[in-house]
Amino acid sequence: MSVVVGIRNFGAKLKVSAVNLYRAVPRDRKTFISLHRQKVGFIKEAGIRRMAREWFRTAINLIIAGRASYSKEVKKTFISAPPWDIIDIYRSYPFFKYIPDTLAMEIARYFPPNYQPLTLVDKKYGYICYQLPINEENRERVEAARALVADSLTKYGYEGWSNEIDKKNDPHAFYFVVEDDQGEIVATSRMIHRLADNTIPFEQGSKKDGTSYSLNEQAKNVVDINSFYNKKGHTRALFPLFAAMGRYAWLAGAQRVYCMLDEDNKYITRLYLKARFKFSEQFSDKIYFPTFGRLSEREFQPTFWTIMEMRRFWIFFHGLRANKYKAV
Repeated sequence: MSVVVGIRNFGAKLKVSAVNLYRAVPRDRKTFISLHRQKVGFIKEAGIRRMAREWFRTAINLIIAGRASYSKEVKKTFISAPPWDIIDIYRSYPFFKYIPDTLAMEIARYFPPNYQPLTLVDKKYGYICYQLPINEENRERVEAARALVADSLTKYGYEGWSNEIDKKNDPHAFYFVVEDDQGEIVATSRMIHRLADNTIPFEQGSKKDGTSYSLNEQAKNVVDINSFYNKKGHTRALFPLFAAMGRYAWLAGAQRVYCMLDEDNKYITRLYLKARFKFSEQFSDKIYFPTFGRLSEREFQPTFWTIMEMRRFWIFFHGLRANKYKAV
């Protein structure tokens, strides 16, 4: 009986989709031509190589969406009131911007995009990784994560941490936190998007000659990870952490992920290299922040930071590893 009901429900969904698509077809020639020109303009702007990359990303993300488990509450909204919009769809399925938006919205009813913050569950080791938008709802956990980062830097001997300065990067950022089975944060990192109206941390520092780096035109589809913390004895927590950040960066279409490294910290150096970050050849000069560093023979010395980067293949690699965990 349940099989029959399932078939009937699926048939009803297809009928609704067919009706919606029929109603959405432009009836007047002017509107139809305008839609055609808009999509052709997108195709010309993108070019063959970019379209091929976006088709690949879309195909992979559709497969992932088809395999994902969604709550009953979310499934109920697929037909009546999907909780995503066309921007969410373009982020997960970039190739869909070359097809009519109505068709893209209908496909998304059956293959929901990543419209909500990620949550990955590591059942084997009891970890849960949350992607936290920095807002009032998440304020307590975000500030707890920030405090852990500040405390760990102090323990490593750094001086000059400023919550006020650090929070300036929050408007374009997410925190990713991993909690153990007791609800304690055992790993965290922040991811910042580089957009037209902001910079990422290594652009905010200075080189020895007093100048600063600027991504300018290279800023498109770039993110930065920073504010890293990992509690001793919880190295396994880093696996869902990097998987969640990789999945999000992949969904967001990031072409580069940057980070900064104090090479005197051998543990972090080994960790970042193992995660497949490479020393940046383009941004090879170290940078510093005048008010952040360590005491050397009782004299304050700014710390010099090496810039590292991760490219698309390894972003994709980390994103795929998220399939090892349950998405909720």
